[in-house]
Amino acid sequence: MPDLPAAHELIEWITSTIIEDDAPLHNPDHAHLAGASIGALWTNVDNAEAGRQIVGRCELRHGQLGESEG
Repeated sequence: MPDLPAAHELIEWITSTIIEDDAPLHNPDHAHLAGASIGALWTNVDNAEAGRQIVGRCELRHGQLGESEG
């Protein structure tokens, strides 16, 4: 499995653009993310569903990265 580079600058952008109370794209429905541990990775893998390109995706992960969820 290839190493995927961490995207720390993306986390800073997400926080200042979406999560902070005075963010330009703030949504009160996402207030629970203010205290969340968020990570982001860059990838070069195309992602599409139903003929639409997916440019971002969020997933809730249980356990530590690399642990089996089964």
